[in-house]
Amino acid sequence: MPVYDANAGLFFYAASLSGPGGKSIGVQSFAFDERTRNIYTLQLNGVSNDNMSTINRFSLDGEIQQNSAGYSTPVSSEVGHQGLGLEYLEGSAFRLWTTGHANSRQAVRYSYTDGGPLADIEVYTLFGSDFKSNTSCTPTISHGQSLLVAYGTRTGGTNTTVRIWRLADVVDGGPGDYSGSWLYEWDTQGLVDSDHPTQGIASDGQVVWLLAGNNNINLGKRLQEYTIEGTLISSDEDFQTGRRQALLDGAGVVYEPEGLAVLGNGPGLTLCVGVISGDLGTRFARIYGIGMKNSLYASTIFLDGNRRGAITSSTSAGRQFLSIRGDIDGAHGAGINLYGAGDSGYPNKVGIVAGGVTSTVGTFARVGNSLNLESTSGELRLDALAGTAVRLRVDGVTGLAVSTDTTITYKNFRPVNANAFTCGSSSHPWSGGATQVAFTVTSDIRAKQDVEAPTDQILDAVEETGIVTYRLINRVEDKGDNARHHAGVIAQQLEECFERNGVDPFKLGVLGKDVWEAKEAVYDDDGTLLEPALEAGDIYNVRLTEFLALKCAALSRNLKRLEERLAALETK
Repeated sequence: MPVYDANAGLFFYAASLSGPGGKSIGVQSFAFDERTRNIYTLQLNGVSNDNMSTINRFSLDGEIQQNSAGYSTPVSSEVGHQGLGLEYLEGSAFRLWTTGHANSRQAVRYSYTDGGPLADIEVYTLFGSDFKSNTSCTPTISHGQSLLVAYGTRTGGTNTTVRIWRLADVVDGGPGDYSGSWLYEWDTQGLVDSDHPTQGIASDGQVVWLLAGNNNINLGKRLQEYTIEGTLISSDEDFQTGRRQALLDGAGVVYEPEGLAVLGNGPGLTLCVGVISGDLGTRFARIYGIGMKNSLYASTIFLDGNRRGAITSSTSAGRQFLSIRGDIDGAHGAGINLYGAGDSGYPNKVGIVAGGVTSTVGTFARVGNSLNLESTSGELRLDALAGTAVRLRVDGVTGLAVSTDTTITYKNFRPVNANAFTCGSSSHPWSGGATQVAFTVTSDIRAKQDVEAPTDQILDAVEETGIVTYRLINRVEDKGDNARHHAGVIAQQLEECFERNGVDPFKLGVLGKDVWEAKEAVYDDDGTLLEPALEAGDIYNVRLTEFLALKCAALSRNLKRLEERLAALETK
């Protein structure tokens, strides 16, 4: 079912295109100046004139059918004939953006004057040599003046690639190469084929629309809607706006979409599509205002004149949310989305948004009598000022407090399941600890099986393993001569003793060897190191309490043997 209304009303009809090249040769693109209430059309004057283009000006407040109110002298050496974006300057001044004539990977920015040549021409490279030179860099300026948007086609491919820049960054940077400094880049999905070349692009700063189709009146056109990050919102595979009138023009065989633009015409926005019809040499250029049925953004309220804040509602199929944004270009600033019960992504949740209006990075949600806070695209961090603490409280009582150098628990600390988790790891062990009393170890017969006395081979191995004193290398590095000596055993010696006595060293839990893989360092979005890199490695470990238990068993065995020998001697 079409997303857009095939019976959209006729908004504008260029009855006569003035200027060199004759009348109605072909309108390729158009743009609006809402401040001065003018329409500017990019007219192609025909291949006989080396594809020279002319800019025509019409009144936005005149009759639907109008004659040109002004036109420029054609420029063929720099200005091409694809795309038309209008950039506001101070007062009523403006600049136009069009694809380059000599190199279609470039966009040109220039000034317009009625009856005069296009001037102040600047060249901006938006696509590199990996893009085709004859179908690339069709530019437009988003409604709200925040974004420069352009599409091109990669060499060897047919799909349309869209790139988006922050307009102020490009203009402030001046003419040059911007083919590697875009904010977003993405490919369209099922838009282009041999019968559907891309014919127009427009944006309101949050959504990008693309139009595709040739001049065959028997083939439907395509109109697609994307978020600025490239998520496909909707696709009309049989776009018909303007076709009924095209059947009545000339022989009724030409129906070609040419150009898209967004117009603020009243309280809301209107998506306008250009259509060319008629016979060769007698073309008709019409612009239709599209009634959007399922647009992601149903309506927007701008909070101030420079459009740096907005409240936007959505009624797209499967999406129900109200978005409160601090910067409506969709690429900067934060925002909050209030999602309805029927939203397909985050029903009944409050979303925290960063970037595009659909880029939810975290949500709040009430689940029963609980409030859930989750991160949907990365880590969940709670930050507090230096010298303060992050506190987790239940019923007004702190359970856990994290300060600059200490984490304090105010409650018992336990795992959710018994005997399921460890404290520390072999690669990241605790350096030590302090308790008032010894740890209690589970020793219930009901939790054990295969209970038997240790074999003589095990006891012999333990007996052969000596007790040593030592200093830890990292403590010596840190404290030097002040590093203290400790008592214990050497795991590798215990392993040798087990093997020498025919005992599998790792069948008993007293000896272990852990191996880990290398890990890369982890950083947060600000570049702060969260977890350092870890080289691959291994380490031996000994459960000292088990070793000492076996040591005691060996001593007890030896003592018993001595007592038996003494008793035997006394009976003689």
